[in-house]
Amino acid sequence: MRNASLNFLFALLLLVIIPCQADSCLGNINATLGANPSFFKMSNPANQGISNMNISAAEKFYLLVHSAFSEAPLLPSIMNYNLLMSFSCPPNGTQSMDGKYIHNAWVRAITVMPSVTDGDGNRWALPNGEVLAAHNYSVQLPRSATNVYPDCGVVYTLLNSSAHLSVYANGNYLGDSDLTRYGINSTNLNATAQLSVSASVRRDYYESYCYCCKSSKEGCEETCCYCKFSSSDVDTDQVNLRSSIDRKVYNFEAVPNITMRQCPNGSTSAASGNLSLNTSVPVQAVSISFGEASSTVYAYGLDILTILEPHNALEARSFDLCSHSPQTFISGYSISPNLILVNFTGIPPEYVKSPYAGIIVVDLFGIRHNLTSRAYILCPINPQIKLTIPWLVENGSNFQVFVTLSKDGRGIPNKKVNLYYSGEEFTGATNSAGEVGFNLKANQSIVKAESDYDGKYAEASAVDILVVYEQSIITYFLSLLALLFILALSYIAVRLVGGGL
Repeated sequence: MRNASLNFLFALLLLVIIPCQADSCLGNINATLGANPSFFKMSNPANQGISNMNISAAEKFYLLVHSAFSEAPLLPSIMNYNLLMSFSCPPNGTQSMDGKYIHNAWVRAITVMPSVTDGDGNRWALPNGEVLAAHNYSVQLPRSATNVYPDCGVVYTLLNSSAHLSVYANGNYLGDSDLTRYGINSTNLNATAQLSVSASVRRDYYESYCYCCKSSKEGCEETCCYCKFSSSDVDTDQVNLRSSIDRKVYNFEAVPNITMRQCPNGSTSAASGNLSLNTSVPVQAVSISFGEASSTVYAYGLDILTILEPHNALEARSFDLCSHSPQTFISGYSISPNLILVNFTGIPPEYVKSPYAGIIVVDLFGIRHNLTSRAYILCPINPQIKLTIPWLVENGSNFQVFVTLSKDGRGIPNKKVNLYYSGEEFTGATNSAGEVGFNLKANQSIVKAESDYDGKYAEASAVDILVVYEQSIITYFLSLLALLFILALSYIAVRLVGGGL
């Protein structure tokens, strides 16, 4: 009897009870602080003010995280935060499994670090990073018999239990820890966490045994019963689970192309052109420099992204910035996920001396890429443009304008020329001598000619002014001049006659 009682007490000591159900566990997490409440210094007056705001818990958490991160780099801050998180219960949406003795077993691939989600919903991960996983389980034994007659039966004793975690990247084994490094050469990443839980339980069987413990001549007066050990065996239980997350691999490639529409032609002229940056993936920013003149176009910024509420693990997301440095030589730009176009103008001639433009690209993960050696400056030929117009034209009459394009005294043939006059645009092409003529009708003074960049010759322009007159005004002035001339002759004659007298 005493041995049976000791076995029962020993079994009770080894009995593991599930601490709480998943739903009640999640309900105990403060949605404002997530599963990492000690991360936030709530004694800070600023954080107390955030906590007392009349806003949602998600909004409070967002502000608290930004207050905690301050000006620190975002991606390392997110990683440090995630590593301090506690996953005592399964995150929302996690599937759990029960076996014979194993209960509430679960595993979850939490995130890939670093990880950035762009505006199109693409979830990016670097070719080299870390996989964060979490898991847990409990063991619950059936009720054991007390082995106090008549409660004879089975006594369950937990011999051992264990959980083995295996982490894989694209099917390749990485390791068995919650934080595992990976390195892949692929366009997609599948991170998988597998959990194998096993338990061994000894079952001791007891049977009722009765005997006559008091007898007399009449026979057995009293029967005594107890639980007698019969046999034992070992029973095992095993549960296998897995959890996966998928990411697109951020393989950065970029091709810069500098097109100089105009290079300095003398000490006073300026350079202009454009940069075309083709990228395989979205990037945060591109900086372009010529000598000491530099400017930056900002395509995307990064902000926090909350996942697995209410645990509130963190990743990063990108958002549109579409801005550029103030007081810059950038005259325009356009941004798309795989192409950034930048127009620049007004580059002083003393800054366009190197054969390369300085190009620095900051990718979506904050990594700087120096593409200067691939940004070759090829200057086009600077043509001379001459605009020939009459200096005086009667309003409403027809007149001719000639535009000549040349280089070192030789005409440039077959070159397109645009002429702008009186709000209209006229187009022509130069002949073998580099000249093109336009027939115009006089009604205003300003005449402008332009020749666009064509890949070989730089853009060039010329402006001149002609005098447009009305016929009546010319007649009036001629009559006035004739009168003045007659008066002048009369005055001279009078003086001569008067002098003779």
